[in-house]
Amino acid sequence: MLLLDSSAGGLAVFTGLVAIAAAVLQIILFFKLWQMTDDVRHIKERLDASQRTITADDVVASAITGDSAETYNAIVASAVAEMNKLRRSYVEAEGYLKAYNDETYKRTMESNERLADEYLAKAARRCRAMGRELPPQLTSFKAYIAFYNDVVDTATATAPPA
Repeated sequence: MLLLDSSAGGLAVFTGLVAIAAAVLQIILFFKLWQMTDDVRHIKERLDASQRTITADDVVASAITGDSAETYNAIVASAVAEMNKLRRSYVEAEGYLKAYNDETYKRTMESNERLADEYLAKAARRCRAMGRELPPQLTSFKAYIAFYNDVVDTATATAPPA
């Protein structure tokens, strides 16, 4: 108790201990953040690899070499990702816009369907250039939505109760 005899000295010791504890915690936090940035970098690399944009050059090269499986799978995966993005905006807009204004809702949904169908037409042209066809579920946005809903309904109906 020698250190705590004077109130000013005791306060200095307490402040010093708190400062040391804070410094140690900041160092730990620094290394934790550093580790998280490495994790994010790995996740980003995986996403970038899986969402590579298929160019006309890729399609031409696949048609020439006859090795179209990887390019075809990438085109289908890209089309599914785009349809899911538009489906999510479709679902999000549905509740909000319907309550707000039926005409705005209708225009937004028609716009989403037009964008989706344009994207699918482009993907279909690329597939045909390789001598392949898009799956029937990707012939239109409405066909994809119906397929998606069937898959989700089936999955939820067969899922075991939690």
